[in-house]
Amino acid sequence: MRLFGLVADAYYSGISNEATPDDAQGLLYARFSCGARRPGHYERHRIAIPGMTTLLTYRGTVYPWHCDQVGHMNVMWYVGKFDEATWQLFNAIGLTPSYMHANQRGMAAVDQHISYERELRSGAVVSVTSSVREVHTKRIVFVHEMRNDESGEVAARTTLTAVHMDTIARKSCAFPAAVVDAARALAGEAPAATGKV
Repeated sequence: MRLFGLVADAYYSGISNEATPDDAQGLLYARFSCGARRPGHYERHRIAIPGMTTLLTYRGTVYPWHCDQVGHMNVMWYVGKFDEATWQLFNAIGLTPSYMHANQRGMAAVDQHISYERELRSGAVVSVTSSVREVHTKRIVFVHEMRNDESGEVAARTTLTAVHMDTIARKSCAFPAAVVDAARALAGEAPAATGKV
């Protein structure tokens, strides 16, 4: 399923998604085609997430000033790169900067869990793919996965829960129906029936 053409737009800079719509489990495969192209390279770095669509939400580099005294990227930079990916994901489901400003809305992270899988060093090129795990009336749960683009290895994963807020009342509020439907499409869920958000 193409969501506002954004999934198609995310296939840039050597990353592509290969959907299998006839697959009974609805698997979407993301193939990382960056780095050396050797036999078996794609299969080794393929991601399969049952029922969920992944979006490329960040690409960048680890700079020397991102590293700590032992030469590894410091935890604050993992969080920063994941935060940039979050805003790309929000934009993809309709929580755009213009929507937020025009409607006095915001998003607040209320829970975050990070797993550090592999160290990243200065010069590493990384990408983050994101997917929606759950969407509710006022909150969304999503996952980011950071990979070393050269090796294809997962460097870190984070799961976040964020709440939609009215920035004037300073209280949580319901997402617009279109945002819920867009998020559910990324999560592989059927859109809610009209009036059942």
